[in-house]
Amino acid sequence: MGYISLFIISILISLWALTNIQNIFGVKLSLSISTFCIYALLPYFLRFKDLLNPEYVIINLKKIAINQIISHPTKEPEEIIKIENFIFSAFSFKDYDTFNQGLDSLSEIACWLIIESNISDKNQLNYSLHSILERISNIGLSTLQDPRAPFKIILCFNKIAKQALLEKNDNISAIICDYLKNLGIKSTRDGKKEILDHPSIGIFNNALHIGKEATTYKMESTLIQVGFLFCEIGIEAAKCNLSNIADVASGWLDHITNYSIQKKYDLTTSGTSIWGTLINQQARIGFETIENGLEYPTGWVATHLCNTGIKTLYKNNEEASNEIANILGTE
Repeated sequence: MGYISLFIISILISLWALTNIQNIFGVKLSLSISTFCIYALLPYFLRFKDLLNPEYVIINLKKIAINQIISHPTKEPEEIIKIENFIFSAFSFKDYDTFNQGLDSLSEIACWLIIESNISDKNQLNYSLHSILERISNIGLSTLQDPRAPFKIILCFNKIAKQALLEKNDNISAIICDYLKNLGIKSTRDGKKEILDHPSIGIFNNALHIGKEATTYKMESTLIQVGFLFCEIGIEAAKCNLSNIADVASGWLDHITNYSIQKKYDLTTSGTSIWGTLINQQARIGFETIENGLEYPTGWVATHLCNTGIKTLYKNNEEASNEIANILGTE
C-alpha cells in the first residue's frame, strides 16, 4: 500500500509540474520522487525471482497452512491442496526438487500436527492430519512406476511415523503402516521388487524399524500392523507366484516376531497375545504359498515357525509354542 501511495503522489506532482513548467522546484521535486520510486522498486525486482521459484512458494504455503490450522483447526487449509497440486505438477515435468520440497512440506505439517495435538490434546487437528496422510498415500500410488518418487514417499511416511512414535501416538503410526502396506501390495502386483526390499529406503526395511520402535515404546497397534504389512505383502506375492518376495516378507516378519520375543513384549493392554498374532500372520503366508505350490518359501515359513517355537519355549510361553506346533501339523 505504501508503494502505491508513493507512486500516486509521484504522478500527481509530475502532472502539477507539467502545468507549471517554469517552476524549477516542481520539476526537480518530480524528478527526485520519480528517481526514488525507481530505487524503491529494486528490492521488489530482486525478490521477484524468489516469488517465481516453486520451492519458495511451497514453503510460504506451508507457513500459511499452519497459521490457518491454528485459526481454524477443524478445517483443512486450501494451501495443503495447493501444495499437493504443486507436487503432481512437478512430477509431470520430472522436477524432483520441487516434488521433494512439496512432500517435505506436507510431512513437516503432519509432524507439527502430531506434536501440537499431543501437547494441546486437540483432537480436532486430526482432520487435517489424516487428510495429509491420505494425500501422501495417493501421491505414492499414482507415482509408483517412477524410479525415484516412491522412495521419497516411503521416507516421508517413515519420518511422520517416527514423530508419531516419539509422541506415543499409536493410532497414527499404525495408520501409516497401513498406507505403507497398501503401497507394498500394489508394488508386488506391479512387480516393483526394489520398492519393497531396497536395503535402506525400501518398504520392508522401514517397516522393520517402525516395528522395532513400536516394540520399544510398547505401541501394540503399530506392531501388529507391521506384522499385517509383512503378511499381506507375502500373501500377495504368493498369489502372484513371486517366490522371492514371499520368502523375503516371511523373513522380515520372522525378524520382528523374534525382536518382540527378545524384548519380552507379548500381551497387549486388552490381553491379546502379540506373539500369537504375529505367528498367525506367518502361518497365513505359509498356507498361501502351499496353495500356490511355492515350495521354497513354504520351507522357509516352516523354518521360521520352528525357530520361533523354540524361542517361545525358552520364554516359558507354552501357549505360543503349542499354537506353532498345531500350525506346523496343519501345514
